[in-house]
Amino acid sequence: IPGRGLLRGPLEFQTALPVRGQNDPERTLVLKRLMEQMNQAWAGPRPRAFAPLPAVLGLSQVLSPSASWPDPPTPGFVARFALPYDDPDRPFDIHLSDGPYFIIAGTPQSGKTTLLQSWVLALAEAYTPERLRLCLVDFRHSGLLPLSELPHARHPLPDKRSARRQSEPRYITNETAVSDLLAEIAEVMRHREQTLNTARNKGRAAFDLRTWQAAQPAILMVMDDFDIFQSEAQEGIKSLLDAHLKKWRELGFYLIVAGPTQDIENAWGWIAQLRNQAVGFQLGNAAYNNIFKLNLPADNPAKTLSSGEGYYIRRGQFWRLKLADPSAGSLSLAQWVEQLNKR
Repeated sequence: IPGRGLLRGPLEFQTALPVRGQNDPERTLVLKRLMEQMNQAWAGPRPRAFAPLPAVLGLSQVLSPSASWPDPPTPGFVARFALPYDDPDRPFDIHLSDGPYFIIAGTPQSGKTTLLQSWVLALAEAYTPERLRLCLVDFRHSGLLPLSELPHARHPLPDKRSARRQSEPRYITNETAVSDLLAEIAEVMRHREQTLNTARNKGRAAFDLRTWQAAQPAILMVMDDFDIFQSEAQEGIKSLLDAHLKKWRELGFYLIVAGPTQDIENAWGWIAQLRNQAVGFQLGNAAYNNIFKLNLPADNPAKTLSSGEGYYIRRGQFWRLKLADPSAGSLSLAQWVEQLNKR
């Protein structure tokens, strides 16, 4: 009998049917007529309709490519490369100021590199090379290589003492190059720290750190394949990075690290600073881990997440997002980089 069932063993119950009818097709027709009558009679506000999320979301479906950089740019170094599941008509913005250090943790083949590519492209689309400098750390010589052609990876760091040539990209694939890059950034950060202290002393109670930070060109280091870096880099480099991250937090330096969940949650040293902050993305699986320490909702008992699905987590809050793929949509990854180089 339709609507008849058992509750906790022998307790039988009968669920009320929404409309009368002898069978499902008949009740469906009656229900449809009822909905039409209610639609005609209702004069109040109506719910906003939105299209379902696509199976694959192209970056160009979220972010419209432009022939020039916005002037003035959006404050705060904002990237748009995802849509929220609960309201896909409203793109979700990620602010570098949410960090300034971020983790992208996931299972193998869960889209970590794709997310990095979309995030970097979205920032490069919104900010000039003068406002955003990229440093790409890729010991696998793979996922970040296409982004090394961006002008943001070639533009000199904001310090006249930098010895790096403008045409040489900051695409870092070995320990020696990491050491040189950290020394180069440290020189810029020392100058910024002096500038910050001067501004604080001058402004005193009126000084606003966020306003000062927004005025500084961003230096963004992006690291893919954390596990490979961790296994190949010497302890001296890791200790140096640990010390620098403690001092650079307020100086317009940003870091995004992507890697396997298990490696990130079990490693110590400099990565612990990012774990303690707990800002970033969880991909591949919604199960509890020692990075974000959250039991996230999922659509299946195994708590696996589908391709292109992930959670953005910021200090205990989380948002379920559909993440854009830069290789899908009207522009490929290579075409997008080529367009940015023509500006």
